[in-house]
Amino acid sequence: MKETVYIVLEKAAKLSGDKDLKKLNVKLMDVCDVCCSNKDMENKINHLEVTVLDVDGQKHVRKLVSLTDLINIIEAQVDNVDISPVGENQVMLDYERTKSNNKLITMLAVGFMCIFTFIGSAYVIMAYNNDVGTIELFERIYGLLGITDYKETNMIEIAYGVGIALGIIVFYNHFGKMRISDTPTPIQVEMDKYEKDEEESLITQLGKSK
Repeated sequence: MKETVYIVLEKAAKLSGDKDLKKLNVKLMDVCDVCCSNKDMENKINHLEVTVLDVDGQKHVRKLVSLTDLINIIEAQVDNVDISPVGENQVMLDYERTKSNNKLITMLAVGFMCIFTFIGSAYVIMAYNNDVGTIELFERIYGLLGITDYKETNMIEIAYGVGIALGIIVFYNHFGKMRISDTPTPIQVEMDKYEKDEEESLITQLGKSK
């Protein structure tokens, strides 16, 4: 009696290795999820070799492996197996060399990005306030409220500044390591979209280069 084996394929499989690695033996468990009631068979299938990537001196190596290739590998080495594929019909092997963790460079990069973002954001806010005449608007509001000594208090300006900060914190859903809710932030949503589009583009390019 044949054993049913489910293999679940995603669009991409992330692989990594250090700079001294010459060749990477890719096992089936690196490429997809395998599920079978017979755990001995499942373990054997998981350790089947799919391909060998030549990664010597390379930061990135990408290769497409089709579902048909995986089925042929399994059926050639495992008897009495009935394969039920789930998900994609091909997977992109995406190897990336492990980066060295240099804390000084990381801190300098983070510091530069913080300063760059702060200056850019301040410029955008000031340019916007200048375009819409925010100062003149505040003066008219003070006049409507009958406040003549507003230059000594600047209460509306303070409230406006605090409101901008709170609005940004609420919109981006976190302040430092603190998060308001468990929902993804707008940046995380956009990054997910970008990563999916990037995978689709890489897979298309690899398919054309075959």
